[in-house]
Amino acid sequence: MPWPLTGARVFLPDEGLERPAPAGAGYEVPWLLLSLTCSRTIVEMVAILWSQPTMPGIDFQQLRAEISVAEVLELLGFIATNGSGDQRYGPCPLNPTTAKQRDRRFSVNLRSGRFFCRECGRFGDQLDLWAAASKQPLYDAAVALCNRLHREPPWIQHW
Repeated sequence: MPWPLTGARVFLPDEGLERPAPAGAGYEVPWLLLSLTCSRTIVEMVAILWSQPTMPGIDFQQLRAEISVAEVLELLGFIATNGSGDQRYGPCPLNPTTAKQRDRRFSVNLRSGRFFCRECGRFGDQLDLWAAASKQPLYDAAVALCNRLHREPPWIQHW
């Protein structure tokens, strides 16, 4: 389907020229061969994007295996008021102002590494807990948690 282009330029690879498209004309050309009149061409913008430094990736699966929920709870100062086996209950470390001495609203399973708070409705694993407590996005929270525990984050290795 031809697109009406205003102010567009058509690159003719056989001639090595770039010509203005006639006003009101529609062209069926591959999108890479077409550039709207602007300060940069698409090729220049792609080159700029590829040259920008990117954040290294974190292997979250490995990080979840290396850091236990018990370590995160210890950093947050969680003290269980009740529990048996791998299940612990107590005041929510994410809501310290509403926590009471014998509160059981926060539940955590040490074996599965999952938590749930009946007060605020938050749930997840140890990384989600640390991200919520530190009020950071998951990536930033994972890096901060590793730094706090004096560990190197498990970076994703590219070939």
